[in-house]
Amino acid sequence: MLINRELVEGASHKTVIVLDRSPNFAAPATQGVSIQIKDEQGAQISSQLKKTLWNCSVEASLEFHRILTDLFPQGTKQLRFVVSDFAGRYLTPPWKDELIRYEELLKSLATCDIPQSSGDASSCSIINGISMAVEVISEKTPLQQTAFQEQQKGISESEKRKKEFDNKDGNKSDSSEILSPNDPKFWKKTVPGCRIFRKLTGKGQNEQQDKGAVDDNEIQDSVVEGTDYSHEFANRGTIVVLTSIENCEDYNSINESITEQITMRNDSIKLLGNQNFLVVDKVKLIVVNVLNAERCNDPKYNCLSGFKDISESSGNHSVSKRRKKAGRHFLVWGGYGARYDPN
Repeated sequence: MLINRELVEGASHKTVIVLDRSPNFAAPATQGVSIQIKDEQGAQISSQLKKTLWNCSVEASLEFHRILTDLFPQGTKQLRFVVSDFAGRYLTPPWKDELIRYEELLKSLATCDIPQSSGDASSCSIINGISMAVEVISEKTPLQQTAFQEQQKGISESEKRKKEFDNKDGNKSDSSEILSPNDPKFWKKTVPGCRIFRKLTGKGQNEQQDKGAVDDNEIQDSVVEGTDYSHEFANRGTIVVLTSIENCEDYNSINESITEQITMRNDSIKLLGNQNFLVVDKVKLIVVNVLNAERCNDPKYNCLSGFKDISESSGNHSVSKRRKKAGRHFLVWGGYGARYDPN
């Protein structure tokens, strides 16, 4: 269901960008790329290279990667790419300890040819890519895998200490529950888990120094006192969809599809108990509607008249924003987006 409340951004260290490669993206962009070349006499002349909407989407993706690299150079924020046309396919390798390098991303994007306007648009669907994006969000990152291993290690040591305490003082305490990473209590059980939380979010860097040294294998309630780390450590992610929408029905179809895909994916993970995957707790969805100026002015798109322009058209796409309407909070750049809670 759609929710309006702000999500805890620190827990979302996974982002998947879905690129629509349907024939619609073979359409020319309004602006091209200005270049300086020399004529036969060696004089400088100005020229321009034409761009398509596909070029604009690729440029936006590269810029997203650049910003992520500048803000999080340590690699705590992860990024993967999916392309969608008649089928969905991965462009980048599985989650790693570091963000994909710019050169590696360029090579991956270069494997995709420019969409052909003569292609069959009816055989292409952005839903193919969205389905793969949900699957990617459910995959464990190395950071989450480390958290799982440290949590299991911490629980084992904790049970041993509790037994020693019970035998020594004759007290009975509730044994620690062995939790799955899909359990909301999983992430707040151990000191290593809290340290990984700090690595993900940058929070609580000074609390540990104030409370003194703590044994890596010992549960210290004081470290997490008054804080529900399970909320921050829920398996969350962000899906950015760059597509071309003609009407509100297309957008509603994306809404319904991602909700359905998350539900089906979670049910499958719970049923199979595959330790390589985590159920998806929350997804922040951003849909970027890529249109050239010509299509923006087409009466066919009057159904999108509820949008309010917040800047002039760049020629490549229209930057717009939709306010709250019918209980939905839309956050947009060049289109619309929404936050989702599948529960």
